[in-house]
Amino acid sequence: MNARLSNGPDLGRLRLSLLKNFVPPYNLPVFRELQAKVREFRVFISTPMESDRRWEPEWGGLAVTVQRTVTVSRRDEHPHGFSQRTPLHIPYDTLWRLRRMSPDVVIAGELGSRTLQAMVYRRWLSPQTKLIIWATLSEITELARGPVSRLLRAYMLPRADAVLVNGMSGLRYVSSFAVPERLILTVP
Repeated sequence: MNARLSNGPDLGRLRLSLLKNFVPPYNLPVFRELQAKVREFRVFISTPMESDRRWEPEWGGLAVTVQRTVTVSRRDEHPHGFSQRTPLHIPYDTLWRLRRMSPDVVIAGELGSRTLQAMVYRRWLSPQTKLIIWATLSEITELARGPVSRLLRAYMLPRADAVLVNGMSGLRYVSSFAVPERLILTVP
């Protein structure tokens, strides 16, 4: 990876924040690489580890901040005939933490309250900040989402500067919310 993207900013000067539920071990190499390329990289998470994961928290030298968060358990009924309990994390200090860090770029995952707070931060407190939504989803995973989630996605996705997806199904899903394909980056 070059220290400068073609026609883009000098990465060595960027302050980058990443908003996620937790840091899974398979993301560590990517996060470490990002940390090495930018001026400041901080990961804001809702919990050190979710209770249904078998991993121990491992941050490997990353700058990680556990946010103030309320977590509720919800039961998702999937149209393919199964149900599952999933934690819903609602961090409530994202605006304050972003304002304190003053990042140039925010990558927000999960399309929930942390992404909404990142949008508020960019809109009202730091209009020059770029917002990238990291949408780790597919057309199948999103079948279980209700009307409120669809409304939130319809509001958030077209307002991002870019959207990261993990495959063609995610690209099709995000495109269905009027996000131009040029703004959707597929990162397996």
